[in-house]
Order: sequence, then C-alpha cells, then structure tokens
Amino acid sequence: MRLPDLFTNFSQHSAGIDLCGEQIRFVQLRRHQKGYEISTFGSIKKSDTAFALTDILNTERAAHDLRNGLSSFTHTIRAAYVSIPERHSFLKLLAVPSTTGTSLDESVRWETTQHIPYELKDLTIDWMKVPTKDTSRTSALVAACPTQVSNAYRALIEKSGLLLFGLEPASVALVRAHQHHFSQDATCMLLSIGELESMAIVLNNGLPCFAASLPFTVSSIVAMLMKRFSMTHHDAQKSLYAFGFYKLRARGLVRDALKDTIDQLTKRIHDIDDFSQTHFNGMRALSEIRVCGPGASIAGFLDELSSRMKLSTPLATPMPGLTYSRHANDFPRVSQEYAVALGLAMNLVDAH
Repeated sequence: MRLPDLFTNFSQHSAGIDLCGEQIRFVQLRRHQKGYEISTFGSIKKSDTAFALTDILNTERAAHDLRNGLSSFTHTIRAAYVSIPERHSFLKLLAVPSTTGTSLDESVRWETTQHIPYELKDLTIDWMKVPTKDTSRTSALVAACPTQVSNAYRALIEKSGLLLFGLEPASVALVRAHQHHFSQDATCMLLSIGELESMAIVLNNGLPCFAASLPFTVSSIVAMLMKRFSMTHHDAQKSLYAFGFYKLRARGLVRDALKDTIDQLTKRIHDIDDFSQTHFNGMRALSEIRVCGPGASIAGFLDELSSRMKLSTPLATPMPGLTYSRHANDFPRVSQEYAVALGLAMNLVDAH
C-alpha cells in the first residue's frame, strides 16, 4: 500500500487504475515540457461475473476484462498504481506515545490495531511520520486494509500482466488530486460523492486526518428514484442530474424524494465534524467543504448542501495546469469521474 511521498510530483511516466466505480477507469500521465500531460485515459466496463460493486468476485475474469480493455487503447500501460475501495481501507492520523524499548514502526502498528477490528497479522499497513511539537508523542498518518483484500487486488493486477507499483486507499488518491485547494491553516472537508462509494475526508492544515464512508452514492439514489417513480435506470439518472434539488423543476417531486437522503448526509457530516474536534488536538470546526465526484453534478446539490451546512461548498477540481494529448482532449469534461485515477497516477514512480 502506497503512502509515503504523499502530495509529491511524479516522474516521467505514471498510470493510475481506479477499480472503485461502476467502471474501471485509468489515467496515464507523462512529463511534458515544463508541466504534465495526460497522454491517455479511458474506462472499461466491469463484468457482472467479475465484480460485485467494489469487490472482486472472480480474479481470473476481472483480469481478463482489465487486460482486454487496456489493449484497445493507443498508449500501452505496463505498470500502475491501483485503488483500494474506501470501505475496505482505513486512513487516520494517529498519536503514538513515545515508548522505550519499542521501535516506532512497532508502536504505530500496535496503535493501528486499537482502531480497527483486525489483528495485526491480518492487516497490510503503511504509514508516514507527521511533524509535531509534542515531543512525548509521535503523529503518524496511517493507511491500512485487510491483507485478504490487498492480496486479491495484487493477484488481479498480476494476472492482468501489469506491474503493480502500489495499492492506495481511494481517499489518499483523492486528496493528492485536489491538494491545491487546501489551506495550510484551516480545517476543511473533501466530500466525494461517487457512483458506488462516497467518503468524507477531513483535512487540518492541509493534511488528511481521517476518512469516513458515507451512505450517499449516485447508484443508491438512482435506485431509490427508480423504485419511487417506477422509472428505468436511464430516466432516474437523467432526472437526478436534470431536476435534483431544484424546487421549481419537475414540480419539486425529485427534490421531495431526496429529502431523507440529504437529511442523513448532513447529519453524518455534522457527526464527523464533531468527532474530529473531539478526537484530534488543535482541530477546529470546518471552514469549508469541497465537493468532488460524479455526484457533485447533481442538480442543485452544492447549493442545497451549503444552505444546510451554512458553509461554502465549492466544486473541487483536480490538479490544475495539465495539458492533454490529442487522445485526451475530452478529459476536462469528465475529470470528476477520473479524480481517483488521476491522484493515483500522480505518485512518484521513481521512488520505488
């Protein structure tokens, strides 16, 4: 699992593959003049026999889908960073007591097990030390996931014929892709509304402190609208993005249907804000919520969330200043769907 060199630049070529959405999405970057260029990007349909949401059902079938899908694109991807679904991962800033006779690595690993219902032998853990003024404790940003999950993803990539540079929680990749938004002297939230999973990531002074899954996803809302109005999937999705939270569109029927869902989301955000202020030293109340992911485009969602939270809720846009090859001119239009893959590709390849 890749965590060190968080928020760094990347080297000559780097690719990221996001397995956490309705489709497999990938982005390949390369150095270009004084900046960086997206040389190619694309998506591959997930087979129902290979995946169940973000879980791998059949490694052989999933590898076949990935291998064949990548082979149809102009630029060859031979190695990549790959996302671990948020619901299978753990990201948190931990305060580790300074102890004698125990290595820092051992202390961090032990402390991690106090926050996850897994034994140490069943976890894949990576961490980075975070500077702190408190000499009696060490701060460590820890990422972890069950070894069974990481092994499944490693096997998938190996059977696809790719070299795996590293595995990362989707939350880490998202923060890296949007790091330019976050102030070094504020407490903010990056709210990602995804197709199959959504998450809230709390950042303090520009550094992620923890990530939490959310029950507000595009697929769950579409399913609710399909049932509520006896709609097809296509019509429900179209209604969500066209009418959404606007009172005067479709007589406000879609807005009314979404009330319970947005109530649950705002309550969850308030709970997360309260938790962060209680459990992290120096944490302040949220000053801003940056929203990303496909769900950020739901009609009226940003305004509705801002009104309920009484905070600014601007759209978070991935890394600025990119250029695009002739194979990637359309990337800005779909960048919200590819933010995780972009964040993965921004890793420093030559650090391995």
